[in-house]
Amino acid sequence: MKYVRYPIVDGDQTTAGSSSKVISPPMKCPQPIFGADATYEGDKIWCSACESYGVAKCIPPFRPDKSFDGRQRVLSGDLCICKCQTPPHLIARTKNYTINFNEAEVKNMPGSEYWLSFINKSDYKNIQPSHDQYFIFITETGERLSGINYKIYDDFGGHISGKSNIDGCTNKIEGTSGYLVSCLISKSELV
Repeated sequence: MKYVRYPIVDGDQTTAGSSSKVISPPMKCPQPIFGADATYEGDKIWCSACESYGVAKCIPPFRPDKSFDGRQRVLSGDLCICKCQTPPHLIARTKNYTINFNEAEVKNMPGSEYWLSFINKSDYKNIQPSHDQYFIFITETGERLSGINYKIYDDFGGHISGKSNIDGCTNKIEGTSGYLVSCLISKSELV
């Protein structure tokens, strides 16, 4: 089975509506695709649903395809991280340029099941990788912060609370699939 993704370019839309637009900033070394500037992770997106600017966030599957400043190229099905409770997906308007993946690549790339569920492929249910992740609180000077109270929210509405350990680490988050999380700490914790 072959899976196809398309590059996102300046002016493409999101699942939040036709007035939501990807805004690719001018680059020192532009990389146009059929006349429009390519979009990279972190580029701005206007979301008409929550009426705020968000940023492009890549989700697997993808291959390393980076700009001169090291940011990954954004593909169809990637996310707009904005104020929406469920991040909208990006939609490519041109299908002239493709990035193809075979079935084994997709099934062996952790986190791909989120994209597969977006494109309505039933075989994403057969992907059951194990994931665990923790976060480390570090100052700009590299010092690890212990004893920081935090809450980590997942994109399914759940959350965990805790306090960073002596190494500045949170508790591990575990699951059978990759998903987005937000880590919140109070400003008073940083004073």
